[in-house]
Amino acid sequence: MGMRTKLKQIADTGLQCFGLEIRSRSADHSLSFESYVHAASSRGLDVNDYLEDVEGWEPAAYVINEFVSPYRTDGSVVIEIGPGSGRHARYLLPRHERDELHLFDNSRWMQRFLRDYFRKYPTVTVHEFRQDYRLDFPAEQADIVFSNGTFIALKLGEIREFVLEAYRVLKPGGCFVFDYLDLSREQGWEYLQSRPTSLAGCYTYFMPETIDKICFDAGFHLRRRDVHGKGVFVNFIKN
Repeated sequence: MGMRTKLKQIADTGLQCFGLEIRSRSADHSLSFESYVHAASSRGLDVNDYLEDVEGWEPAAYVINEFVSPYRTDGSVVIEIGPGSGRHARYLLPRHERDELHLFDNSRWMQRFLRDYFRKYPTVTVHEFRQDYRLDFPAEQADIVFSNGTFIALKLGEIREFVLEAYRVLKPGGCFVFDYLDLSREQGWEYLQSRPTSLAGCYTYFMPETIDKICFDAGFHLRRRDVHGKGVFVNFIKN
């Protein structure tokens, strides 16, 4: 199986958890992300406002303000892995002239959407994933690597690849912020038990010691761990 096919399967799995599927633009869009764009447009809404205000997705502003923004400084270079529709990225937009935001998504349709969505912001760059879990980004040039709602659908080996890559691209002292489903927390255990059979393959669940081990082994140390909704956000610092 090619890596591009594998990445599409990862994306499809994650979107199927919301009743979605990535398809070509010529396919039936009723089950694709494009249906959200169309529904939002028909109501005169930004798609990300629609997802939160109508579909009830958790507010992205809180996540960014609580877990990412406190660690941004003038000239911060931020990478987001799996930005989707840019729901979180719009709160990561460069605040200063030297700020940069780099978005890595494996869906070509989403890449096109994001480039159009952020077309007014020249310091926002949309990237395509390479075929080996590597980010097309130079070593030790990023201040923050962030991901929300992506690793909860990945296997541990895949998470480890991204942990290693985050360590490579981060500057010393830079931070890696992401969420996972934590079986040591009652919220995580209840979420596992509450999933219907049809969604049994959507998510992965880990003990904190497991996530810590792969991050510590890469060279990170833990700054903070916070329960948020069904999952946990962790902030690891590059030594």
